[in-house]
Amino acid sequence: MKKINIFLLILSTLCISNTFSYEARISEGNESLRKFEIPLSIYKSISLSDNKNLYIYDSKNILMPSIKIKKENKYKENSKIKEIKFFIKEEFIQKKNKSIKDNESKVFIKVKKQIIFIENKDKQNIKELELFWNNEKSISLNFEIKESNDLSSWRSISSNNYLYELNHLNNKLVNKKIILKHSTNSKYLSITFIENENNIDKLIYKINAKFITTERVKIKTYTQRIDKKDLLLKDNNIYFNLPTGINIKSIKLISDNETFLFKGEMYSKRNKLSRKERIKEKLKYKKGKKDLWRYENSFLQYQLLLNKKVLKSEDIKIYNINRVNKWKISLLDHEILKNDNLFSIEYRYISDDIVFLAKGVKPYFLRLYTNTKYKENNLDLYSSLNNEVIQRVELLDFTKLKKTNKIKKVKPGLFSYVLTFIFLFSIILMFYISIKIFIDIKRKKKE
Repeated sequence: MKKINIFLLILSTLCISNTFSYEARISEGNESLRKFEIPLSIYKSISLSDNKNLYIYDSKNILMPSIKIKKENKYKENSKIKEIKFFIKEEFIQKKNKSIKDNESKVFIKVKKQIIFIENKDKQNIKELELFWNNEKSISLNFEIKESNDLSSWRSISSNNYLYELNHLNNKLVNKKIILKHSTNSKYLSITFIENENNIDKLIYKINAKFITTERVKIKTYTQRIDKKDLLLKDNNIYFNLPTGINIKSIKLISDNETFLFKGEMYSKRNKLSRKERIKEKLKYKKGKKDLWRYENSFLQYQLLLNKKVLKSEDIKIYNINRVNKWKISLLDHEILKNDNLFSIEYRYISDDIVFLAKGVKPYFLRLYTNTKYKENNLDLYSSLNNEVIQRVELLDFTKLKKTNKIKKVKPGLFSYVLTFIFLFSIILMFYISIKIFIDIKRKKKE
């Protein structure tokens, strides 16, 4: 009897845990490595903890290696090489003679110092300098490079470096480039050559500078509107919900009126509170305050007409969205809102990507398990492919989720309900048997 109960317990537990809550069929594609954006319908249907339980399966219910890629701001570096003007100054400095070992000796020698001055008029970012010279013999130049904005104070940015052109048996070893560790946009640069036997003014005839510019790579964003009917109006406060787990960048208020001006504050409340927060909430409840709201930021939203031109305010930036679902807007210095003059809310968000290795049998399915205790042994895509391949995924053309295939909620079947009943019945039966055995043992001891 005990063995049967244990078997039923394990069987029913496995069947219940393997029941997924949402499923979407992924459109067909020819690439082995595919990527698609997580649709908003999934974010709206799940909580933050469920967001981690997204898996890709093939038609034979085999788990595919996959990874979730969070989109972040990226910067692209552009460069251009341009010839730059320069002039050379020559001077002599007094330097102690190293050939004399006596430390107290005051014997100095004259050393020639040659300096190349470069003017960066537009103060562009310089990352690299390349010097051109005509010389048939081998040459080695020790230099130090400095920067300045006023020609009076100089700061060293690179020292004890060498430029050279070495000839040996018809082979050449050449380094004519000065590569800076960090780009500089100082107005003036100087390259100083000390103890150099060559005449720099006759040797160097051209200098090229590599200018770099960085630009922000635009990430595709989407907008979604929360209608008036989904907003709750109470005591001049507007309550609304935003999907969790999604990267929401900003929101804005939209009114039916041609001109409007709203000034207020935004508050948020986390989905799951810590123990300390729950205690604070109970204390507030006793004091007559039922909700625990956290101040986020203040805002000013307007749409005004000035000289037949429409002036619009910027969107309200959103922070700390990951663990926040409930939001509240408290309007300040404004007449009491009514349903007829209530505005709607539009939020702008970025959808994350899922990359998976299509090595199974078509078609493929995106499944979501809302049971947080369920943990599938998901294969990490990095264990199958290296990081360089993952980075190239964005360059390929991947399939997306079909719009016709909406996310459907999967209800547990009759078989799952039967197994759940057997599971509960087995526990009750085992509990009854254990109590009966305990009573029988107690009676035998008394006899």
